[in-house]
Amino acid sequence: MIRYTKEQKEAALNRVQEIGVLKTHNEMGISIQTLYKWRADAEGKDAADGRKKMQKNEYQALLDDDVIANKINRLEEENAALIAANLQLKKALLSLLEK
Repeated sequence: MIRYTKEQKEAALNRVQEIGVLKTHNEMGISIQTLYKWRADAEGKDAADGRKKMQKNEYQALLDDDVIANKINRLEEENAALIAANLQLKKALLSLLEK
């Protein structure tokens, strides 16, 4: 588990306010979940509704990000290939067991 100093946390929260969670994550390498938690802790529970709306917008930004979209496409292709290979292995195993 990574430990961040108080100064790192404050700097990250300042960047989140300036450029948003996704860009802060890309810039500083701090996980998106950690940034959301820090922001929620800093804002308090009164801002929960506004935060949820902002999270939806940032999630959409993730989906619109070409780099992430390309990674998702590659992973989906890899997953399909693995499923096909798994099916072939199961068929081969069944044929060996039948003999």
